[in-house]
Amino acid sequence: MAAIGDPHDKRKTYKMRPIIETLVDQGTFFEMGRMFGRSIITGLARLDGRPVALMAGDSQHFSGAWTAQACQKIVRFVDLAKTFHLPIVYLMDCPAS
Repeated sequence: MAAIGDPHDKRKTYKMRPIIETLVDQGTFFEMGRMFGRSIITGLARLDGRPVALMAGDSQHFSGAWTAQACQKIVRFVDLAKTFHLPIVYLMDCPAS
């Protein structure tokens, strides 16, 4: 994991998008709202062939802490997932823990 950073080192950020791409079915991650609320990554993907809504903290923006814009983005995204009955996968990393 040297190419994407070390999530175990609390003093360094790491790239979450390559981790997401490794987790979901190949080529299925569709990111939504990349430039808004940048401390949270949201998108649609497939896990084992099943559609999911995926959220993940981005440690490279405000250490993944939720800003006001990130909270707005999350509310809208959860509403979208609820509307289409999609399970939500949340990759969490608590900043300053």
